[in-house]
Amino acid sequence: MIRILIATLLLALGVLAHDPVVNPAVEAPTVMHMFVERGQIRVELEIEEESLFAFRNLLSNEIYAELSEELGFEDRDSEARLERFFDRDLILALDGGSPLVGEVTAVKWGKKTLRDLLSTEILPADKQKGPRAVHASLVYRTRGEAARLSIRPPSRVLSRRSPLTRIGFRLFHLAVPVADYRFIGATELVDLDWKDPWFSKFHNKQFFRFNRELLQVFLYIEALEVRAEIVFRPRDFQEFVDLGLEGKERISVELQKKIHDKLVPFLPKHLKLTIDGKTQNPTLASLQFLQLRIGNTEILDGVRESRTADTFLGAVFVVSRLGWPDKVSLDWDLYPSRVSAASATAVDLENGLPIQLTPEYPILSWNNHLEDPPVPAFLDVPAPRKPLTLGIPVLGIALAVMGLVALILLLRRKSRALWGGSALACFILAFLLRPVWTISVPDPFADPAAIEDAEASLILEASLANIYHAYDRRDENLVYDGLARTVDGPLLAQLYVQMRKSLEFANQGGVLAKVDSVVLDSAKIQPLGSASGFSALCRWQISGSVGHWGHVHRRYNAYVAELRMAVRDGSWKITHLDVQSEERL
Repeated sequence: MIRILIATLLLALGVLAHDPVVNPAVEAPTVMHMFVERGQIRVELEIEEESLFAFRNLLSNEIYAELSEELGFEDRDSEARLERFFDRDLILALDGGSPLVGEVTAVKWGKKTLRDLLSTEILPADKQKGPRAVHASLVYRTRGEAARLSIRPPSRVLSRRSPLTRIGFRLFHLAVPVADYRFIGATELVDLDWKDPWFSKFHNKQFFRFNRELLQVFLYIEALEVRAEIVFRPRDFQEFVDLGLEGKERISVELQKKIHDKLVPFLPKHLKLTIDGKTQNPTLASLQFLQLRIGNTEILDGVRESRTADTFLGAVFVVSRLGWPDKVSLDWDLYPSRVSAASATAVDLENGLPIQLTPEYPILSWNNHLEDPPVPAFLDVPAPRKPLTLGIPVLGIALAVMGLVALILLLRRKSRALWGGSALACFILAFLLRPVWTISVPDPFADPAAIEDAEASLILEASLANIYHAYDRRDENLVYDGLARTVDGPLLAQLYVQMRKSLEFANQGGVLAKVDSVVLDSAKIQPLGSASGFSALCRWQISGSVGHWGHVHRRYNAYVAELRMAVRDGSWKITHLDVQSEERL
């Protein structure tokens, strides 16, 4: 309830954070979607039973008769009721004219469609357990391109058996959302821009779309890279470079490729990035076609054609580095004629607040005020135990052998005093000099020292964490080098692909989450018969995040896998990894 009250207050003030908040209008008893198209206006209604009194004139004869006694309906003349509905209940008018008369194409019972309160996306089929509701479809035929549409919802008429009617409302113009879910209870006016429906807007400032910015600039400062991301409509950049969009309402897949190829050499010339006083030459890491939605972003590249009015491009520029900078500034100099300012945000560990960039003030600056910010680093893995050895006194053995030779000669020769003294001297020297020159060899008589569970868990947790830390870098060669610290050669290529897939946000253009926590929940250790290796059935959890195109995406995964650890070149390495289950939490 508190979340809903806060969201309602934000909506009433016309304030909406870049990340979505709970939208109570999504679950209103009545939800109305309106689609303003060329030649017609379509209305889709879902009305729960508690609100049907206000829509009684719309109901079919069968539904009206079914509810007449329960809700106190009186008039059973369907034609008269329908006439009153279009003239007195839901009133649509163009350019101040008389109410439009629509056509009812469907009225039937069904289940209320449930949507996520944050993203407003329709919930999966297995979660669709909404209450019973009447589904109604209306079509209003129109002519020409009206400049203004007036909308008056059914008045909040109450019966003794019907509570107050609350209508959640969303309007699209030429398929472009003009206002996302809001409560509508009085007459609202919307100005229609048929050349660019992005600029269609309600007079009431409470009615707006989630994404209102045509040009967005994001500066992400991290320990290992500085990233600049620019989000814009290719339609607006048509005035800077001919992208072939003049007069086009849709962008084909083929045209998307041509636009991409024209902008790749063009964009880097208009972004100036400075780090600690030095001008950088950032790499254009990606340029992707986007569809901005509430709470997420859909990648369109090569998938399907899109609408020119609400298709965006996201350009990502990257400078790799080591350590946190002291100061970063970004200068952006492209401002289309209908875009007076860019919404810009510098984001670090503590996030940031948006500011406005303009042609007069085009610089976004960031100064490091973080207290002891962390720098991702590989963890120390406990060193392998040294095997039990025997010390072989090479010099002592040599002297003892010489003493034995002297004893043999003593028995065969007459000069017993000479050989007897020599043998005695060799044996004494062998005893005294035995520590002087020794070599260590494995002790064949020692029992293998089984590794303890606690020590094995430390080895496993640090090794797993180092696998993920290898992906803190963007460069593929550095990722491979990082993995090679922990993974044995034959497993390296396989694990590179497997781990990348688990960290990837596929619908965000393949961006990878940066893992900040690896927790080993359990490990069943099985020694391999020596101190040089062991196997384990492990369960661990990871958490990570990535900031991208103005959103923060978090990833929580849990894994169950069988691992084998072995000592290679004096260090613990993972020689086998068989993931048995992966769960997104």
